[in-house]
Amino acid sequence: MTAIEPSYDESVRSATLAVVLVAWAVAAAAAGPASDRAPAVRTYETPYYLIHTDMEPPLAAEAVVRAKVMGDVFRKRTRELGFGGRIDRRLPFHLMRRREDYLATGAPAGSAGAFLGDRLVAAATGNGGGPAWHVVQHEAFHQFAAAHRGGELPAWANEGLAEYFGEALFTGDDFVTGVIPAWRLARVKRSLESGTFRPLPQFLAMTQDEWNEKVTADEALKAHYDQAWSVVQYLLHANNGKHRGVLVEFIKSIGAGNSASDAWREQVLDTAELEAGWRRYWIDMPDEATPDLYATAAVQTLTSLRARAAAAGQSFKSLDEFLDAARTGRVKFPKDQWLPPSLVAAALEWTPKDARWELTDNGVELEMFGTRRFVGSYNIESGRVMRVHVVEPR
Repeated sequence: MTAIEPSYDESVRSATLAVVLVAWAVAAAAAGPASDRAPAVRTYETPYYLIHTDMEPPLAAEAVVRAKVMGDVFRKRTRELGFGGRIDRRLPFHLMRRREDYLATGAPAGSAGAFLGDRLVAAATGNGGGPAWHVVQHEAFHQFAAAHRGGELPAWANEGLAEYFGEALFTGDDFVTGVIPAWRLARVKRSLESGTFRPLPQFLAMTQDEWNEKVTADEALKAHYDQAWSVVQYLLHANNGKHRGVLVEFIKSIGAGNSASDAWREQVLDTAELEAGWRRYWIDMPDEATPDLYATAAVQTLTSLRARAAAAGQSFKSLDEFLDAARTGRVKFPKDQWLPPSLVAAALEWTPKDARWELTDNGVELEMFGTRRFVGSYNIESGRVMRVHVVEPR
């Protein structure tokens, strides 16, 4: 399998907030009063996406930044998961402010986002007037996977991986994957205890057509997506990733032209044993399942903002001063490295209430449960943030 690599120039950079603002100002001036014109759709390039959007400037800028990081992360993570082939074109992404314009793209009624086979589309249905990013990330995985040459994944893997990436947390420079939201864990446990989930051998054998035919009622829809996500999460993370290689080799085998059933048999994995382990994994899961990943995402996010301020020559005397500047959009950024202020609220939401934050000389530090520390730091070269990293000192 060849590594996933773009055939175009990787030096292409995301549009910055300033570029978006200027473009909108010029278009608005040319178009006349807002009441006399339809929303203007403008196009922005990132290395993996062509973004067509009529969103307001800050939301458009956030979409551009997220898409840049999302493409980079999907490229890396899908390669690690065994996807082969090359993506040799930018993928179209239509992000529409008005629902009627979203539906005009061919999107299904009642949806918030969709991969339509040749394009990714999303509507402004999330908090703050932007898209629901979980939905965008889910559908973007489908688009990314379809752009590879190779066989078709079965429904459980296709939808489970899409949900896995849909749950990923955006930190400004990366996405943290593998998180388990408490509300979703509770729903998975209820489904296992009530028998809502299908027997695993039947579920793994479902084709995409069967999935689409059977998933009609809202509760059935939730159960199918929850079960697919829970299986993928189990294979990738249970017992320190013991079964991760099974999923990777399964994906590689399908990419080599084998059927899903033959690819599964190649792994010599007993489905009854898998089902027993999968059930135990979720039933025994503590209510707060991945605090380390949430802490990593929070520290990474605030360190990304702190790093940009430092690269732009901005310093802070205290944590409160830094957080206040970040919340109110007064953090300075190097050219082409803007991040949305909304990231601050997300980072603080991901941390326990009794967590203690501290501003360090080269980043931020989080202490939680009185014993665990997560330390963020960064590297700056020629006035640009080059790397943000988080460690948990032992």
